[in-house]
Amino acid sequence: GLEENFEASLALMLDYVQHPEASQSTLDELLKIILVNRQDARKNPRSIHSALVQYNMYGPESSYLRMTPNAALQQSTVAELHGMIKNLFSYEHTISYTGQMPLEELVETLQKHYSLSATLKPAPPYQFLKTRRPEQTEIMFVHKEMAQAQVRIDFGSDIFDEAINPAIQLYNGYFGGDMSSIVFQELREARALAYSADGAYVSGGRKLDENRMVGVITTQADKTSDAVAAFIDLMDNLPESAERFDASRQSILNRYRTSKLGFRSVLGAVRSWERLELPIDPRRQRYEKIRQADMGLMLDFHSGVIQGRPKLISIVGDSRKIDLTALAELGRVTEVSLDQLF
Repeated sequence: GLEENFEASLALMLDYVQHPEASQSTLDELLKIILVNRQDARKNPRSIHSALVQYNMYGPESSYLRMTPNAALQQSTVAELHGMIKNLFSYEHTISYTGQMPLEELVETLQKHYSLSATLKPAPPYQFLKTRRPEQTEIMFVHKEMAQAQVRIDFGSDIFDEAINPAIQLYNGYFGGDMSSIVFQELREARALAYSADGAYVSGGRKLDENRMVGVITTQADKTSDAVAAFIDLMDNLPESAERFDASRQSILNRYRTSKLGFRSVLGAVRSWERLELPIDPRRQRYEKIRQADMGLMLDFHSGVIQGRPKLISIVGDSRKIDLTALAELGRVTEVSLDQLF
């Protein structure tokens, strides 16, 4: 907020956390909304696909299966929920600030309004989810009457490693970065197999977190098996184009040169680097490595990390329009019910 209102804003926020107020009628209305949203999620193709992807990757650890069950949710009380809020500051936590106030004045203002118990409890350890690693490609399918099919391809990879970040950026820019990328040009423009298509190698967000390869396609239902086969082929047999690589690499360098970290983004960026246990602001080193890189760096990354890996494929679509026999040639197909997902 405005710097001139910092002390008042801080005091108000702390008061709301330490003395939360809500009526039973407010909680009752909230519970109704949550239960209706959960019912609607079982009908919405996007929600079904999201739950299928989670189930395919994590099985019983899917976030949809770890939600508080409806019966337990309805037994929640205002006092219980308020107690959870009041208890937040009893755990170890971090205060982050970006603004014009001198450090000494900031500390003095915090001490004036921000009282803590003598000892703070350690926060529960972060739970790292690990993607299933099948021996061969597996396809999970949910039948839903719809004109299009929603497809996602995933596989878990190595844990986060800053050393390969430049190669990851080069690969992502080349493979699925924008409308000039391999995925978009091949699947949508050249072969007309997809309404939309994208792919990226996603780095873990914390040290020891796993990286994942992700491919997403929205396609006409009767083209599903062809679109999936073509996407897998692009992942495993990356087309090589020195011209396209140079254009992609130059685009990445230009973004480094022109994309200044905005004021509102500073805290999020710094905390993300801290979670990865990186030096604050690793962008200079990344930029230099990308500037000096050639196509060989990207191709070595692709052959060593992505090519030929067994995949988890999640599809929501109309089984009357999709050639499930052709899909079975790409991997073992398992039909999944909504009761398994939610």
